[in-house]
Amino acid sequence: MATEKEPGGAEEPESVLALVTALRDTMIARAEGLRLEDADARYQALRAQALGLLLLRDQLPASVVEHSTLLSFWYVIKSKFSTYAERRTYLVDEFRPLIRSLEADTEALGDYKRERMLGQGGFGQVWLYRHRYLDLPFAFKFFKPHPFNQHDAESATKRFFREARILFQLRHDDIIQIYDVAMLGKAPFIRMEYLESEPLETWWRNNRPQPVQIVITAAYLVKRLSAAMAYAHRQQIVHRDLKPNNILIGPLIATKHQIRIIDFGMGAFIDHGELSRLTRTNDPLHSGGFIDPELRSGAGARDPRVDVYSLGAIWFFLLTNRTPHGTIIERSLKAVENLPAEHSELILQCLGPIDERPKDGGDLEAKLREILRQKDSRSDW
Repeated sequence: MATEKEPGGAEEPESVLALVTALRDTMIARAEGLRLEDADARYQALRAQALGLLLLRDQLPASVVEHSTLLSFWYVIKSKFSTYAERRTYLVDEFRPLIRSLEADTEALGDYKRERMLGQGGFGQVWLYRHRYLDLPFAFKFFKPHPFNQHDAESATKRFFREARILFQLRHDDIIQIYDVAMLGKAPFIRMEYLESEPLETWWRNNRPQPVQIVITAAYLVKRLSAAMAYAHRQQIVHRDLKPNNILIGPLIATKHQIRIIDFGMGAFIDHGELSRLTRTNDPLHSGGFIDPELRSGAGARDPRVDVYSLGAIWFFLLTNRTPHGTIIERSLKAVENLPAEHSELILQCLGPIDERPKDGGDLEAKLREILRQKDSRSDW
């Protein structure tokens, strides 16, 4: 017999703990013979949310993973246990380890309300959270539990936090600010500044300058990125995964666009030889086209010139709308309308053998400053 709809049943749980608890309670209600209105739709929605969270994916009870509908769950649970009490006890016990873990983790996120997913990639997911009392937004990046082989998980976690300690040194207007690093269950996460923005690739596609302005705009933009990387290089920090989707473009403030370079922490994973994982994404502009070939061979992981290569690749992309590959590089640059020879030569230098590149972000910025010295200095970059 159908009962009244559960109050607030259509609302999305505001926390991971609330999500898992709602999932458990929905399954308990069905196991006890209750047939709530829209219960199966609610179960499927909750299950889909839970399976979509990387930090839960390997910790969900088998009953959730194995049953896509409450009906299939009902047939199994009633054949396994004859009484309602046995079924409830089974589910409570099955969910207990995960709920206890999440209850402990609530202390880390208790002051924050989850709002929406901002993005996801090969390593994890980024969510927007809002502080309950300050009413301020923050971005949380949750990494997959044990992003390395199981036997190396402990050393990988130590390396992650060692790298994070270095990232706290970064204080630059054009580099995303890291506020906190911690563990949620078995998954590390980063709490960082949130900027209302678009990735450079998206922003450039939607705001591409007129042909007469593309060359000068691209040069000024890369000059500004080089200045930010010059700061990081002076702190002995190398990014190693610079690409358009790791550069956020925000609105104009006092005639200048806001920029944030993100994901410095990916360098820790490159050190570990997990480079191939960086290209496991649906984004056509994955790291593969922007990572220095020196890194692919396992060399140069701490050399700032690998970032110079990526800056050159980004510059090339802004001008040609493609990533640099093989013999097409020079031909593509020659096809760019009104591209001065000194621009083309510097791009080729950045993309050339490592010993022939500018030595770091500061060197590249200086060369760009010299090139642009006689140009129109009016720019929103």
